[in-house]
Amino acid sequence: MRIILLGPPGAGKGTQAQFLSEYFSMPQISTGDMLRAAVKAETPLGLAAKSIMEQGQLVSDEIIIALVKERISQPDCEKGFLLDGFPRTLAQAEALKQQKISIDFVIEMQIDDNLLVERMCGRLIHPASGRVYHRINNPPKVADQDDLTGEPLVQRKDDQEQTVRERLAVYQQQTRPLIDYYKKWAESHEPHAPEFRQISAEASVEQVRNALLDILERPHKLPDNVVHIDGANFDEIISHNKLVIIDFWAKWCIPCRSFNKIIEAVAIQYPNVIFATVDIDHSKDLAEEFAVKSIPSVMIIRDQTVIYAGSGALTKGNLVELLEQALSLKI
Repeated sequence: MRIILLGPPGAGKGTQAQFLSEYFSMPQISTGDMLRAAVKAETPLGLAAKSIMEQGQLVSDEIIIALVKERISQPDCEKGFLLDGFPRTLAQAEALKQQKISIDFVIEMQIDDNLLVERMCGRLIHPASGRVYHRINNPPKVADQDDLTGEPLVQRKDDQEQTVRERLAVYQQQTRPLIDYYKKWAESHEPHAPEFRQISAEASVEQVRNALLDILERPHKLPDNVVHIDGANFDEIISHNKLVIIDFWAKWCIPCRSFNKIIEAVAIQYPNVIFATVDIDHSKDLAEEFAVKSIPSVMIIRDQTVIYAGSGALTKGNLVELLEQALSLKI
Protein backbone atom coordinates (compact mmCIF):
# COMPACT_ATOMS: atom_id res chain seq x y z
CA MET A 1 0.00 0.00 0.00
CA ARG A 2 1.48 3.32 -1.12
CA ILE A 3 -0.06 6.43 0.43
CA ILE A 4 0.21 10.21 0.10
CA LEU A 5 -1.44 12.37 2.78
CA LEU A 6 -2.25 15.94 1.75
CA GLY A 7 -3.51 18.80 3.89
CA PRO A 8 -2.53 22.17 5.33
CA PRO A 9 -0.01 22.58 8.16
CA GLY A 10 -1.64 21.75 11.48
CA ALA A 11 -4.26 19.41 9.98
CA GLY A 12 -2.74 16.48 11.87
CA LYS A 13 -0.94 14.74 9.01
CA GLY A 14 2.11 13.93 11.13
CA THR A 15 0.04 12.33 13.90
CA GLN A 16 -1.97 10.21 11.47
CA ALA A 17 1.07 9.33 9.35
CA GLN A 18 2.86 7.97 12.42
CA PHE A 19 -0.19 5.88 13.35
CA LEU A 20 -0.62 4.47 9.83
CA SER A 21 3.08 3.65 9.62
CA GLU A 22 2.89 1.61 12.83
CA TYR A 23 -0.53 0.08 12.06
CA PHE A 24 0.41 -1.19 8.61
CA SER A 25 4.10 -1.83 9.44
CA MET A 26 5.34 0.35 6.62
CA PRO A 27 7.89 3.18 6.67
CA GLN A 28 6.90 6.82 6.93
CA ILE A 29 9.19 8.47 4.39
CA SER A 30 10.15 12.08 5.00
CA THR A 31 12.22 14.01 2.47
CA GLY A 32 14.03 15.71 5.34
CA ASP A 33 14.98 12.38 6.90
CA MET A 34 16.09 11.05 3.51
CA LEU A 35 18.32 14.06 2.88
CA ARG A 36 19.95 13.82 6.31
CA ALA A 37 20.53 10.07 5.94
CA ALA A 38 22.01 10.44 2.44
CA VAL A 39 24.32 13.25 3.54
CA LYS A 40 25.45 11.29 6.60
CA ALA A 41 26.08 8.14 4.51
CA GLU A 42 27.94 10.24 1.92
CA THR A 43 26.11 8.62 -0.98
CA PRO A 44 26.53 10.27 -4.41
CA LEU A 45 23.09 11.84 -4.06
CA GLY A 46 23.84 12.86 -0.48
CA LEU A 47 27.10 14.56 -1.48
CA ALA A 48 25.34 16.39 -4.32
CA ALA A 49 22.61 17.57 -1.94
CA LYS A 50 25.18 18.62 0.68
CA SER A 51 27.05 20.74 -1.84
CA ILE A 52 23.84 22.52 -2.85
CA MET A 53 22.70 23.11 0.74
CA GLU A 54 26.13 24.47 1.75
CA GLN A 55 25.65 27.13 -0.92
CA GLY A 56 22.35 28.09 0.70
CA GLN A 57 20.29 26.81 -2.21
CA LEU A 58 17.25 24.51 -2.32
CA VAL A 59 17.83 20.91 -3.33
CA SER A 60 16.42 20.33 -6.83
CA ASP A 61 13.36 18.20 -7.55
CA GLU A 62 15.59 15.88 -9.61
CA ILE A 63 17.69 15.02 -6.56
CA ILE A 64 14.65 14.67 -4.28
CA ILE A 65 12.92 12.33 -6.76
CA ALA A 66 16.11 10.28 -7.10
CA LEU A 67 16.29 10.01 -3.29
CA VAL A 68 12.65 8.89 -3.13
CA LYS A 69 13.23 6.28 -5.83
CA GLU A 70 16.36 5.03 -4.05
CA ARG A 71 14.58 4.90 -0.69
CA ILE A 72 11.50 3.00 -1.87
CA SER A 73 13.68 0.37 -3.53
CA GLN A 74 14.83 -0.78 -0.08
CA PRO A 75 13.41 -4.01 1.41
CA ASP A 76 11.28 -2.33 4.09
CA CYS A 77 9.21 -0.65 1.36
CA GLU A 78 8.24 -3.90 -0.37
CA LYS A 79 4.80 -3.92 1.24
CA GLY A 80 4.29 -0.18 0.92
CA PHE A 81 5.17 3.23 2.31
CA LEU A 82 3.70 6.58 3.28
CA LEU A 83 5.13 9.77 1.79
CA ASP A 84 5.34 12.52 4.42
CA GLY A 85 5.65 16.08 3.12
CA PHE A 86 6.08 15.06 -0.49
CA PRO A 87 5.12 15.93 -3.15
CA ARG A 88 4.60 19.62 -2.35
CA THR A 89 4.28 20.99 -5.88
CA LEU A 90 2.75 20.02 -9.22
CA ALA A 91 6.24 19.65 -10.67
CA GLN A 92 7.14 17.09 -8.00
CA ALA A 93 3.87 15.18 -8.50
CA GLU A 94 4.41 15.06 -12.24
CA ALA A 95 8.00 13.90 -11.71
CA LEU A 96 6.74 11.04 -9.51
CA LYS A 97 4.38 10.02 -12.30
CA GLN A 98 7.06 10.25 -15.00
CA GLN A 99 9.36 8.03 -12.91
CA LYS A 100 6.52 5.45 -12.75
CA ILE A 101 6.43 5.55 -8.94
CA SER A 102 2.91 4.22 -8.43
CA ILE A 103 0.67 5.44 -5.60
CA ASP A 104 -2.40 3.55 -4.35
CA PHE A 105 -4.13 6.24 -2.26
CA VAL A 106 -4.01 10.03 -2.13
CA ILE A 107 -6.00 11.30 0.85
CA GLU A 108 -6.72 14.97 1.53
CA MET A 109 -7.30 15.98 5.16
CA GLN A 110 -9.68 18.96 5.00
CA ILE A 111 -10.07 21.62 7.69
CA ASP A 112 -11.46 25.15 7.81
CA ASP A 113 -8.73 27.82 7.88
CA ASN A 114 -10.23 29.68 10.85
CA LEU A 115 -10.48 26.49 12.89
CA LEU A 116 -6.91 25.67 11.94
CA VAL A 117 -5.72 29.09 13.12
CA GLU A 118 -7.60 28.62 16.39
CA ARG A 119 -6.13 25.15 16.82
CA MET A 120 -2.53 26.19 16.16
CA CYS A 121 -2.54 29.62 17.80
CA GLY A 122 -3.96 28.19 21.02
CA ARG A 123 -0.89 26.04 21.68
CA LEU A 124 1.31 26.90 24.66
CA ILE A 125 4.65 25.28 25.50
CA HIS A 126 6.57 24.79 28.75
CA PRO A 127 10.12 25.25 27.40
CA ALA A 128 11.95 23.24 30.07
CA SER A 129 9.84 20.07 29.86
CA GLY A 130 8.23 20.32 26.43
CA ARG A 131 4.75 19.95 27.94
CA VAL A 132 2.08 21.20 25.56
CA TYR A 133 -1.17 22.93 26.51
CA HIS A 134 -3.98 24.50 24.53
CA ARG A 135 -5.94 27.55 25.62
CA ILE A 136 -9.24 25.92 24.62
CA ASN A 137 -8.77 22.15 24.30
CA ASN A 138 -6.26 21.55 27.12
CA PRO A 139 -5.87 24.71 29.21
CA PRO A 140 -3.44 24.94 32.17
CA LYS A 141 -4.98 25.12 35.64
CA VAL A 142 -3.69 28.67 35.99
CA ALA A 143 -3.67 30.79 32.86
CA ASP A 144 -0.30 30.84 31.07
CA GLN A 145 1.44 28.79 33.82
CA ASP A 146 2.77 25.23 33.78
CA ASP A 147 0.67 22.93 35.99
CA LEU A 148 3.67 21.28 37.68
CA THR A 149 6.17 24.10 38.10
CA GLY A 150 4.10 27.26 37.84
CA GLU A 151 6.64 28.56 35.35
CA PRO A 152 5.41 30.72 32.46
CA LEU A 153 4.23 29.11 29.26
CA VAL A 154 5.25 30.50 25.88
CA GLN A 155 3.83 30.53 22.39
CA ARG A 156 6.20 29.44 19.64
CA LYS A 157 6.73 31.85 16.77
CA ASP A 158 5.39 29.18 14.39
CA ASP A 159 2.12 29.23 16.34
CA GLN A 160 1.55 32.98 16.14
CA GLU A 161 -1.41 33.96 13.97
CA GLN A 162 0.54 35.95 11.39
CA THR A 163 2.98 33.07 10.88
CA VAL A 164 0.18 30.50 10.67
CA ARG A 165 -1.72 32.51 8.06
CA GLU A 166 1.48 33.00 6.03
CA ARG A 167 2.05 29.23 6.04
CA LEU A 168 -1.55 28.65 4.95
CA ALA A 169 -1.10 31.12 2.09
CA VAL A 170 2.00 29.25 0.91
CA TYR A 171 0.06 25.98 1.10
CA GLN A 172 -2.82 27.38 -0.97
CA GLN A 173 -0.40 28.66 -3.60
CA GLN A 174 2.01 25.71 -3.87
CA THR A 175 0.35 22.57 -2.55
CA ARG A 176 -3.37 23.13 -3.00
CA PRO A 177 -3.14 22.58 -6.81
CA LEU A 178 -2.08 18.99 -6.04
CA ILE A 179 -5.64 18.31 -4.87
CA ASP A 180 -7.06 19.09 -8.31
CA TYR A 181 -4.20 17.21 -10.00
CA TYR A 182 -4.77 13.94 -8.12
CA LYS A 183 -8.56 14.27 -8.21
CA LYS A 184 -8.59 14.60 -12.01
CA TRP A 185 -6.09 11.77 -12.40
CA ALA A 186 -8.18 9.45 -10.22
CA GLU A 187 -11.32 10.31 -12.20
CA SER A 188 -9.54 9.42 -15.46
CA HIS A 189 -9.54 5.72 -14.43
CA GLU A 190 -6.12 5.24 -15.99
CA PRO A 191 -4.56 1.87 -15.02
CA HIS A 192 -1.95 3.47 -12.74
CA ALA A 193 -4.17 6.21 -11.31
CA PRO A 194 -4.41 6.32 -7.50
CA GLU A 195 -7.64 6.40 -5.55
CA PHE A 196 -8.36 9.93 -4.33
CA ARG A 197 -10.36 10.48 -1.14
CA GLN A 198 -11.16 13.42 1.12
CA ILE A 199 -11.84 13.30 4.87
CA SER A 200 -12.58 15.90 7.53
CA ALA A 201 -9.67 16.68 9.84
CA GLU A 202 -11.94 18.74 12.11
CA ALA A 203 -12.98 15.74 14.21
CA SER A 204 -11.03 14.15 17.06
CA VAL A 205 -7.75 12.33 16.42
CA GLU A 206 -9.51 8.99 16.92
CA GLN A 207 -12.37 9.86 14.54
CA VAL A 208 -9.93 10.97 11.84
CA ARG A 209 -7.97 7.76 12.37
CA ASN A 210 -11.12 5.67 11.93
CA ALA A 211 -12.02 7.58 8.75
CA LEU A 212 -8.59 6.77 7.31
CA LEU A 213 -8.92 3.08 8.20
CA ASP A 214 -12.39 2.97 6.62
CA ILE A 215 -10.77 4.03 3.35
CA LEU A 216 -7.65 1.90 3.53
CA GLU A 217 -9.23 -1.29 4.88
CA ARG A 218 -12.67 -1.31 3.30
CA PRO A 219 -13.42 -4.06 0.77
CA HIS A 220 -12.94 -2.85 -2.79
CA LYS A 221 -16.11 -2.98 -4.91
CA LEU A 222 -15.37 -5.17 -7.93
CA PRO A 223 -17.33 -5.54 -11.17
CA ASP A 224 -19.81 -8.44 -10.93
CA ASN A 225 -17.78 -10.58 -13.34
CA VAL A 226 -14.56 -10.32 -11.30
CA VAL A 227 -14.43 -13.15 -8.77
CA HIS A 228 -11.95 -14.52 -6.28
CA ILE A 229 -11.03 -18.12 -7.02
CA ASP A 230 -9.33 -20.82 -4.92
CA GLY A 231 -9.07 -24.58 -4.74
CA ALA A 232 -12.61 -24.88 -3.38
CA ASN A 233 -14.46 -23.11 -6.21
CA PHE A 234 -11.99 -23.47 -9.11
CA ASP A 235 -13.64 -26.47 -10.83
CA GLU A 236 -17.13 -24.98 -10.54
CA ILE A 237 -16.12 -21.63 -12.07
CA ILE A 238 -14.16 -23.23 -14.92
CA SER A 239 -16.88 -25.75 -15.79
CA HIS A 240 -19.75 -23.24 -15.74
CA ASN A 241 -18.14 -20.51 -17.84
CA LYS A 242 -17.03 -20.59 -21.48
CA LEU A 243 -14.12 -18.15 -21.06
CA VAL A 244 -12.18 -17.40 -17.87
CA ILE A 245 -9.23 -15.03 -17.48
CA ILE A 246 -7.18 -15.94 -14.39
CA ASP A 247 -4.90 -13.43 -12.70
CA PHE A 248 -2.36 -14.87 -10.23
CA TRP A 249 -1.27 -12.14 -7.80
CA ALA A 250 -0.37 -11.29 -4.17
CA LYS A 251 -1.03 -8.29 -1.92
CA TRP A 252 2.69 -7.58 -1.49
CA CYS A 253 3.31 -7.49 -5.27
CA ILE A 254 3.39 -3.84 -6.42
CA PRO A 255 3.09 -4.58 -10.20
CA CYS A 256 0.12 -6.83 -9.39
CA ARG A 257 -1.85 -3.89 -8.01
CA SER A 258 -1.49 -1.91 -11.21
CA PHE A 259 -2.43 -4.95 -13.27
CA ASN A 260 -5.49 -5.56 -11.07
CA LYS A 261 -6.78 -2.13 -12.15
CA ILE A 262 -6.34 -3.16 -15.78
CA ILE A 263 -8.23 -6.40 -15.10
CA GLU A 264 -11.12 -4.42 -13.58
CA ALA A 265 -11.21 -1.93 -16.47
CA VAL A 266 -11.30 -4.70 -19.09
CA ALA A 267 -13.89 -6.64 -17.08
CA ILE A 268 -16.26 -3.68 -17.42
CA GLN A 269 -15.79 -3.80 -21.21
CA TYR A 270 -16.49 -7.56 -21.35
CA PRO A 271 -19.32 -8.28 -18.88
CA ASN A 272 -19.90 -11.79 -20.28
CA VAL A 273 -16.34 -12.94 -19.55
CA ILE A 274 -15.30 -14.12 -16.09
CA PHE A 275 -12.13 -12.58 -14.64
CA ALA A 276 -10.84 -14.67 -11.74
CA THR A 277 -8.15 -13.52 -9.30
CA VAL A 278 -5.98 -16.00 -7.39
CA ASP A 279 -4.09 -14.75 -4.32
CA ILE A 280 -1.12 -17.12 -4.34
CA ASP A 281 -0.53 -16.65 -0.61
CA HIS A 282 -3.97 -18.15 0.09
CA SER A 283 -4.15 -20.58 -2.84
CA LYS A 284 -0.66 -22.04 -3.05
CA ASP A 285 -2.12 -25.32 -4.33
CA LEU A 286 -3.41 -23.66 -7.52
CA ALA A 287 -0.14 -21.78 -8.04
CA GLU A 288 1.78 -25.05 -7.74
CA GLU A 289 -0.68 -26.98 -9.93
CA PHE A 290 -0.20 -24.51 -12.79
CA ALA A 291 3.53 -24.03 -12.14
CA VAL A 292 3.27 -20.29 -11.49
CA LYS A 293 6.85 -19.12 -10.94
CA SER A 294 6.38 -15.35 -10.94
CA ILE A 295 3.59 -12.81 -10.57
CA PRO A 296 1.56 -11.30 -11.97
CA SER A 297 0.77 -14.25 -14.22
CA VAL A 298 -2.19 -14.62 -16.56
CA MET A 299 -3.94 -17.76 -17.73
CA ILE A 300 -6.80 -17.91 -20.23
CA ILE A 301 -9.10 -20.94 -20.15
CA ARG A 302 -11.61 -21.49 -22.98
CA ASP A 303 -14.08 -24.39 -22.72
CA GLN A 304 -12.03 -25.86 -19.85
CA THR A 305 -8.83 -25.83 -21.95
CA VAL A 306 -5.82 -23.63 -21.17
CA ILE A 307 -5.12 -21.65 -24.35
CA TYR A 308 -2.71 -19.08 -22.92
CA ALA A 309 -0.33 -18.81 -19.96
CA GLY A 310 2.22 -16.08 -19.42
CA SER A 311 3.96 -14.09 -16.68
CA GLY A 312 4.37 -10.34 -16.35
CA ALA A 313 1.84 -7.52 -16.25
CA LEU A 314 0.12 -7.04 -19.60
CA THR A 315 -0.94 -3.67 -20.92
CA LYS A 316 -4.65 -3.08 -21.35
CA GLY A 317 -4.20 -3.33 -25.12
CA ASN A 318 -2.34 -6.64 -24.86
CA LEU A 319 -5.01 -8.13 -22.60
CA VAL A 320 -7.85 -7.01 -24.88
CA GLU A 321 -6.03 -8.46 -27.91
CA LEU A 322 -5.57 -11.83 -26.17
CA LEU A 323 -9.18 -11.81 -25.06
CA GLU A 324 -10.46 -11.11 -28.60
CA GLN A 325 -8.29 -13.93 -29.95
CA ALA A 326 -9.67 -16.28 -27.31
CA LEU A 327 -13.26 -15.33 -28.15
CA SER A 328 -12.74 -15.89 -31.88
CA LEU A 329 -10.83 -19.15 -31.48
CA LYS A 330 -12.60 -22.22 -32.86
CA ILE A 331 -12.28 -25.19 -30.52
